[in-house]
Amino acid sequence: LGYLVGLAYIQNPFSSVSLKIFFSSFWLTFGIAIYLLRRKNKVMLTMRNKGEMASSKMLTLGIISFIGGVITSWIGNGIDVMFFCALILIFSESESIATASAVVVMSLISIFSTIINFSTGNYSTHTLEYLSATIPIVIFFAPLGIMYATKRGDLFIRKLLLLIVTIQYLVVASTYFHIINNLIISVCVILISALFLLLINKLFKGKINEQ
Repeated sequence: LGYLVGLAYIQNPFSSVSLKIFFSSFWLTFGIAIYLLRRKNKVMLTMRNKGEMASSKMLTLGIISFIGGVITSWIGNGIDVMFFCALILIFSESESIATASAVVVMSLISIFSTIINFSTGNYSTHTLEYLSATIPIVIFFAPLGIMYATKRGDLFIRKLLLLIVTIQYLVVASTYFHIINNLIISVCVILISALFLLLINKLFKGKINEQ
């Protein structure tokens, strides 16, 4: 739903540079937060019956997924990131489950968006060339990567996530931070993201402990 709304009604108001800075800064904050939180406390197991989930959690997940869908309509991904964050911070799932679930969600939205764009003629020759080159790689290596990461455990995924987001942030920093405004944007995103992630963690951690 978010993808369709974003595609049809909400134009991307941000530049590609701003989005790169935003996501690299948010991911860095998220990676550090998850590593530190899970280092102190092992994954909290929520005491819930199967099929029973608080309505507030489901509503929050729906809102986050909608926003992720809109962002995906702008830049091609985003819902996987939002879904991954929601599963870990709100539902206290392990990194293994969150990673596999995010990959499945992104795969489904990719198939859906491909059908939509092809049916509306919103593609180019280069798009077909890129698609034909990436499909075999993704089909083979995505499941293989999930299987390998799952076998190595959550700590491995946590460290790998932190490594990837750090490298990504350093690349963005070396490319765009010579402009002071971009650096200021990054610092603001990191501070706001840290407060937001801590708030979400405290809010839903309290609800989990009450169950």
